[in-house]
Amino acid sequence: MLAFLIYPFVQAFLIILFFVLPLKKLSKTVRIILALLFGIGSLKIYFYLFTGGTFMDPKLTRYPAIISDSIYFSAIFLCILTLLRMMLNGIFKLVRLNIHRYLIPAFSTRYAVVMLVIACFLGITGVINGFAPPEDITYNIKINNLPKEAQGFKLIHLADLHISAPTTESEIEDIVKRTNAEDPDLIVITGDFIDGDIAYLDHMTKILFKLKAKYGIYAVSGNHEFYSGYTEWLNYFSRGGIKFLENDGTVITDDNGAPLLNLCGLIDLSAPAMVLPHLISKKL
Repeated sequence: MLAFLIYPFVQAFLIILFFVLPLKKLSKTVRIILALLFGIGSLKIYFYLFTGGTFMDPKLTRYPAIISDSIYFSAIFLCILTLLRMMLNGIFKLVRLNIHRYLIPAFSTRYAVVMLVIACFLGITGVINGFAPPEDITYNIKINNLPKEAQGFKLIHLADLHISAPTTESEIEDIVKRTNAEDPDLIVITGDFIDGDIAYLDHMTKILFKLKAKYGIYAVSGNHEFYSGYTEWLNYFSRGGIKFLENDGTVITDDNGAPLLNLCGLIDLSAPAMVLPHLISKKL
């Protein structure tokens, strides 16, 4: 957890010191803009100090979130490219036995522009894909010794919904509508439901209670629930009919009591022991 809180500052430091400052051919104004853009952009998880959200959800509306996320992830890729350049230059110096030679000079404006374009392309493309509607992917799974009562069993798996301030009600309505249209036997939701608190997200998360499946809806928490009020959210979803299997399991049976399949849920390995000691020690 401490590393997660510190790394944005390390990233900002690396970008400013090893990418921005060596670009002496650029004007001071341009270098200040780059330093502020990618330095502050690296600290996105701390925006909540000014917006009243959490470090996982600073409560930015959709378009401010898209812009801040694009800068944030572009900064991550720029830092990676800067470290890669430093590594390649180091190897080049060793091979040539000359500490004054560079494969990719840090002061080169041309190489800097190429790195910026690559970093921004990857960062912006990733964010756009992240905000795109989820895709439906179908798998036909063959299981040996599956009970004949379970042949043709239809299970829908929803994961990483990440409902937060930038999410819209229509997006959740669409997911629920598409899921119910498949007439599933069972729905499982595997973690990272939300990023934020109940009071702020209730108008969207309650839409999930419209999900319908013949044998019920089961879930297990993800690591993001730990940052957003774990106990409160699990109680909230449980009241809405979503059954959580936190290091627990159950047998799904048909209307006649015949077993169809065993279902178990394992919590995220990063679950903080001080918050969930009863789950960390629990055996399946």
